[in-house]
Parts: sequence; structure tokens; C-alpha cells
Amino acid sequence: MWWKVLATIGAVAVIAALALPMATLRIKVDLPPAKPVPAPPACKSIELWMTEGADGVRLSLNGAPTSRDKLLLDMAKAHDCEAAATPVVIRTDAKIKYGEFIALIDQLQGSGYAKFRLVTEGPRKPSSSPGA
Repeated sequence: MWWKVLATIGAVAVIAALALPMATLRIKVDLPPAKPVPAPPACKSIELWMTEGADGVRLSLNGAPTSRDKLLLDMAKAHDCEAAATPVVIRTDAKIKYGEFIALIDQLQGSGYAKFRLVTEGPRKPSSSPGA
């Protein structure tokens, strides 16, 4: 008698296993098409030059001369992203003192700039002398 109960349970399990996938296949779901999220536009970098002149440190921003007092205002005009997202490429000549360079970095960080790229030239080859 117990085998009849097991056979019945087995038959119900087989019917359920066949009927459930059919029920889920018949449900129609209308979903809106997926839209890709556009990436934010990349911020173009600002190029800042520090050179030593006869009258002290000279600054130029994207090729145009500027001063330490006008630097932040000129930088704000030079880009359309927020300061923290704008990369600043800094180039210096060999005559710039380390303290002046750090003072410039501190000024920029105090205004919210956080991405800096430092550009250096490789070591220069010594000039060959005629006697060598």
C-alpha cells in the first residue's frame, strides 16, 4: 500500500516539473528597451609652464602669459569641468626652485585642483668635446 502513495507522489512531482516551466514561459513581460548611460565628457587638461626670467618666476597657461594673482581666474576660464576633475599638466625649467614649485602646487590644491601631471625632460646627453 505504501508503494501506491510513493507512485502517486512521484506522478504529482513529474506533472509539477513539466507544468511549472510551461506556466513561466507563457507570461509576457513588456520591458522598456535598455538605454546606455552616456559617459561624462572627459575634461581637457590645462597646461601650465613655470619658467625663470630676469624678473622672477613667469607663468603661462596654455601658451598665454599669466601671473600668480590671475592664475586661478584664468584657469577657471580655461576649462568647463569642475576643478577636481581637471588635469593640470605642469612643466618647469631647471632653474625653478623647489619651494616655488611647491607653493604653486599648494595654491592649486587649495582651490580644488587635485589631478597633476608633471612633465620632465630626460637627462641631457653631455656635449662631446673635441678632445674626448
